[in-house]
Amino acid sequence: MSLVLFPVLPYLQELTNEMQFIFMATLMFVYADFASAVPFSNTIEGVVYMKKEFVEKRVFWTIQLESILYSAMFGLLSAWILI
Repeated sequence: MSLVLFPVLPYLQELTNEMQFIFMATLMFVYADFASAVPFSNTIEGVVYMKKEFVEKRVFWTIQLESILYSAMFGLLSAWILI
């Protein structure tokens, strides 16, 4: 992922810290969690391919909350590094 972001890096440094955080956190959430190729109960593949008994709302939202927290921490760290 870092090679893909290398051409975008000068444009990211022109953004405010808040926009850098939002960009990096969203990118991390989409690529690393929601669009992951692993069929788990919180990914697109998991919702499509797994049986409904394994994709419970409680489990889905618990894992999504954890993923959002990790993405937010990554966004804060990467925005701080880009300063």
